[in-house]
Amino acid sequence: MKVSVITPTLNRAHFIEDAMDSVLWQTHSELEYIVIDGGSIDGTLDLLDEYKGKFRQVGKEMKYISEKDNGLYDAMNKGIAMASGEVVGILNSDDFFNSEDCIATIAESFADSDTEAVYADSYYVEANDVFCPVRCYSNKHFKPKWLLYGYIPDHETFYMKKECYEKYGYIKPDYNRGGDFELLLRMLYIEKVKARYIDKVMLTNRIGGVSTSGGLKMYIKRTEDAMHIYRMHNLKTCRYKQWLRYFYRLWNKLYIPKKYTNAAKQAQIWFAEKRKSDFVAP
Repeated sequence: MKVSVITPTLNRAHFIEDAMDSVLWQTHSELEYIVIDGGSIDGTLDLLDEYKGKFRQVGKEMKYISEKDNGLYDAMNKGIAMASGEVVGILNSDDFFNSEDCIATIAESFADSDTEAVYADSYYVEANDVFCPVRCYSNKHFKPKWLLYGYIPDHETFYMKKECYEKYGYIKPDYNRGGDFELLLRMLYIEKVKARYIDKVMLTNRIGGVSTSGGLKMYIKRTEDAMHIYRMHNLKTCRYKQWLRYFYRLWNKLYIPKKYTNAAKQAQIWFAEKRKSDFVAP
């Protein structure tokens, strides 16, 4: 099964190599990597040219475009439209996979013909200490009804058949930060896409991206966006319910199970070994 991974980016040369390496090192052979650049001027384009050659050397497919877009979700939609894989997912340029078998695990999870989407676990790190989790993102007990409380699985671990995008629609770019929430609400709660949980800590998220910066003002804005989205879909909920997810988030900061710290240690070893061994010849 062919899987397409999409990375939207703009002037993230200082981080995007980690993302690209973690895709390059995946063992799954039927992999398409698409980078949608919004017109970077910081050296990102030079890196994209370099990595396009690295992907070609190992028989993997990478393509990119660089042009002005209308924001993050517009860039994601461009990538989804370009994707030729049966399954599509997003990897932001600040973030990276934790092991070489992530895409293979995702592909295997679609072996059941009824499965239309999958999601997994992840964790957050500070930008300067990427192998030390400061908050876990556990989705093991997620239920679609949690979406009425504003809780969604980590959208970067969410991989879905492209045919579902074609059938139910792409990401709505109307919201500065809420497009991922609206997409998962629509897919998992309204359209009832058949999704499966993967018990794997798949991803490292750097704090400081669009969805993790802004402090209290960001939380208030996201809550207002969520309430607007509920009204748009004629769903009844209460804004006070939205704040319950922040208590859950606080708990995930205070208590980080060993599976997350172990995954971080394994990711650190994986990155060190791959870069030391010069995995891709110059």
